[in-house]
Amino acid sequence: MLCLWLKPVAQPLVKGDQLPVKSVKAWKEGRLINIQLAGRYTLLSFFSTTCSSCMRQLPSLLDYQSKMDSLSIVLITYEPRKKLQDVMARRKSFDAERLPVVTSDSLLHAYFPHQSIPHEVWIDPQGRVSAITGSESVTEVNLQAWIKGEKLAVAEKKDILFFDKIIPFALNREMDSVPVLFSSSLFGGVPGAGSFSGFSFSADKQRKRIYIVNQPLLLLYNYALPYPQNRYIMLDVPDSARFLQKSEEALFCYELTVPAASRQAAIGSYMLQDLQRSLGHTGSIQCRQGPDGLEREYFVIRDAYAP
Repeated sequence: MLCLWLKPVAQPLVKGDQLPVKSVKAWKEGRLINIQLAGRYTLLSFFSTTCSSCMRQLPSLLDYQSKMDSLSIVLITYEPRKKLQDVMARRKSFDAERLPVVTSDSLLHAYFPHQSIPHEVWIDPQGRVSAITGSESVTEVNLQAWIKGEKLAVAEKKDILFFDKIIPFALNREMDSVPVLFSSSLFGGVPGAGSFSGFSFSADKQRKRIYIVNQPLLLLYNYALPYPQNRYIMLDVPDSARFLQKSEEALFCYELTVPAASRQAAIGSYMLQDLQRSLGHTGSIQCRQGPDGLEREYFVIRDAYAP
């Protein structure tokens, strides 16, 4: 008979859950000591030596600890103790071991997974999770109220654990509920989609989206810098034929989202900047001498980086 022993997997805990861990080993002022997590109000502060916000918070945590005998503040890091000591020695900064520090931790990180630090877990004397917050909630006023048994009025910290940083924001499902404040995109043509343009507003009327689908390059510049139908056009570029082609391979799609109150001149400026960055051409209204020797007002498209 084959018997397998499987190590139990720590399940993430939330507010109101009981912490199964009753004590932890922590370094404090050069000694490895046993810290009881039950019977006292305990703040577990997850940190890292690479987190500047965490390092700035340490003196405040020590100050709170010195004022509250019924409170235990315990620092938690995944980093080994040697790295912690090396960083402290190199920076000649606050010695983290003036507070108890759990180093090379994996268990508490499994119970309280997070994406950003500082990450603060508030444990009551019964071993229950009172709150999970960011460092902004860790104030003397809030800590004093908590150890007096008052109801905590702190914001819950909600981390997205598996935020995909690789895919574009527009395709990221985690961004669905986040308002787009400003964005622009330029694509090639979409076969079979037809040619059209227009605009729409967000549900709260705070943002305006301009869209142009399957239009030749010259019309994109015309949208950015409108010119009268009778105005002359001058293509001062080596690849002028590219601006006049209407084949599927020569079409473009453009999208711009801006605050709804944006003026048309600002929208056109944003679009011109996008076209210049992406395609290397810029457009403007200029007085130029035409082929007949007469000067007149032209809509000029030229190489943005030509001397």
